[in-house]
Amino acid sequence: MKSFIKILILFFCGISVGQISFETAEYFGLSGNVKTIEEITYKLMFISGLDSNGKLIEQNWTKRHSLMSFDENNLLTKEVFIGVKNNKQTVDYIRNQNGVLIDLKSNGKYILDGHFDRVFEEREKKLLTIAGIIEKDLFIGDTIKSTYDKEGRISKIYYKKKSYNKLKIGYCDVLYDNNNIKSLNCYLDKGQLISTKTYDYNEYNKIEKIKERIIIDDLTKNINILFFDKNQHVNNEIKEYYDNGKLRYSILKKFETLKEVYKATKDSLGFVLKKTDKTFDLRGNLITLTTNYTKNGKYYESSERYTYDERFNIINFSKNSQDKIINNNFKYKYDTKGNWILKCFLTDSKLNKAKANALTLRQIAYHNSGKDEVLTKEEAINFCDSTYFNRLDMFKKDVEQNIKKGNIEVEEKN
Repeated sequence: MKSFIKILILFFCGISVGQISFETAEYFGLSGNVKTIEEITYKLMFISGLDSNGKLIEQNWTKRHSLMSFDENNLLTKEVFIGVKNNKQTVDYIRNQNGVLIDLKSNGKYILDGHFDRVFEEREKKLLTIAGIIEKDLFIGDTIKSTYDKEGRISKIYYKKKSYNKLKIGYCDVLYDNNNIKSLNCYLDKGQLISTKTYDYNEYNKIEKIKERIIIDDLTKNINILFFDKNQHVNNEIKEYYDNGKLRYSILKKFETLKEVYKATKDSLGFVLKKTDKTFDLRGNLITLTTNYTKNGKYYESSERYTYDERFNIINFSKNSQDKIINNNFKYKYDTKGNWILKCFLTDSKLNKAKANALTLRQIAYHNSGKDEVLTKEEAINFCDSTYFNRLDMFKKDVEQNIKKGNIEVEEKN
């Protein structure tokens, strides 16, 4: 009979085959059966300059333009990014009949980076679970082959490793205690030990601690220790960094519901050099971030706070760092499906007096129902900042006066 560990691995790998399943309309915070969503971000600012044709430089110019398409199952099928010079980068998500991603086709790198950022984010969450850690341990990225014992469990892993710009073959021995993985020892091709990993279990046969030691030239380089809660999720992590066998510094992390809530960096004597604390709401949105650190003998502290509306979209971000205070506000206009079609970036803490310095305009089309409400650029600017066009007229008059005085330089329009 196959061991529990192997069943767990196979189950988890079955999930990871569809690793891009998180790229759905819901993942991007969209409700309803979205077909396409086009986003254009405009930067709103006044620039005293003329283009090469002698006209006032455009004051509300496109900063970002993108398009996403989804199928009727809410799975992402295409992304398009349009640059300021109308150059297009696209990526097509090729899926099989079950909706599992089987290929990516792209004519550029930008969107692929966004895709891999999302993959990396999900992978980091996975690595805070026992299943994700075991998968990583037993299915090393550059695995050449694996051998199995009579119980059908992986007993040895052969892999490729790049060391000092030379490609070397290494192997790992996997040891078990009954059905539980007990240790993982890895070597270079000549038998040089480069890492050890041990797995400790509690009385209920659940993993409570994993300790890994990284070795270079027979000296300890790093020690990483993971502690687990009753859900088999990481709740504490300790990383120790050594130089010539002596402790240089260490990092302590604490996690809640797969999110890092505390991080402290300490020197070899245990003195805290830097500390961060985070709090989240029940939906997983970041609420507060506090950072304390010492630099050149001076103590510094900064704090951030995030506030969201009833639809969980951010409406305020504030940061207080020494004598510097940042306060950004956001307001939205929503369609009948509850998706925002306009996001305003405001510069003043008082919404009724706020000036917009940017906005993002959306056009959303739905399967079977077409487009919902569509705003023009002018309507969007007026919604975000009702004083904008009056201020723009006054600004243009000032520019005309400066032109007469010869104070305006001609600039090439991008």
